[in-house]
Amino acid sequence: MDLKYNLLLGCSVLLLLTGCAPEMGSEPSSSSEQPSSSSIASEPLEEKTLLIGKNGLQKEYEYTGIADPQEVIEAIASLTGWNLELAAQPEAENNQVKIAFAQGASIFTGPPEHQKEEFHVFDAQDLVFTILDSVSSSLMEICGYDGVYFIADDGGDLAFENGGFSFVFPAGNLYEGSENGEQYLIF
Repeated sequence: MDLKYNLLLGCSVLLLLTGCAPEMGSEPSSSSEQPSSSSIASEPLEEKTLLIGKNGLQKEYEYTGIADPQEVIEAIASLTGWNLELAAQPEAENNQVKIAFAQGASIFTGPPEHQKEEFHVFDAQDLVFTILDSVSSSLMEICGYDGVYFIADDGGDLAFENGGFSFVFPAGNLYEGSENGEQYLIF
């Protein structure tokens, strides 16, 4: 009985050890390997760029965070002083992302009372398009999305008034940028 027990115990230990060892002929992984798409959101990035401003006029700012939409948006808010609070976690699907701002966000409330000179905007329309262009461009640059939807907190069309301007961003349409801004304004 002791021989069978020792043999079984020895085989078990041997199986455990060989199961943890790398496969024969396999190379140890190196840091130069590309991360899988599932792990990219948790690994630090190098040389990524926040794009702040309206399309065509954007300035570049270094970003050293991870490729997570909420963290990118928080970095933009921290840099600019804009309130970019989200109503819900960003929803990514088919390499596109849906963003819903909370009611206290600057796109609804207007420019901050004390603006940072570098990010100064002149009115609510300028602020809305500067924020949406900045968020959209930065998410596509850093997270690699093909497009961004801006939606209401209930998932429907993002429709609101701010500073005498009325905006409607259809939930089913990708944001096309401030250069196409007239399509989002109601006169």
